[in-house]
Amino acid sequence: MRFALHRGARVIATAGPRRAAALEEIGAQVTGYGNGMAERVAALAGDGVARLAGEGVLTVSVARSYPLDQIHEAAELSQSRRPGGKLTLVCARNQMEPQTAGRPAPA
Repeated sequence: MRFALHRGARVIATAGPRRAAALEEIGAQVTGYGNGMAERVAALAGDGVARLAGEGVLTVSVARSYPLDQIHEAAELSQSRRPGGKLTLVCARNQMEPQTAGRPAPA
């Protein structure tokens, strides 16, 4: 990040309260996590970022995908702060359907 700022790049970062002040101090534009984060980042970035993402120039590194029933393992890796990329949870179709008395709802 410092190298990008030194080279004159505009840096947009997402951070929690503990890191936000330090990032702003070195020159990054910072927004917090949580509801509306994507919209806040898009507002800071402008239309150019959406175009670059659509062209495949900007990508997100996914370290690992977990099925929903392994959410605890995913949380442990996330909390280790060493996942090596983003973690995703994958819901099987039958996990997304409404449940009734422990059985899938009739189709």
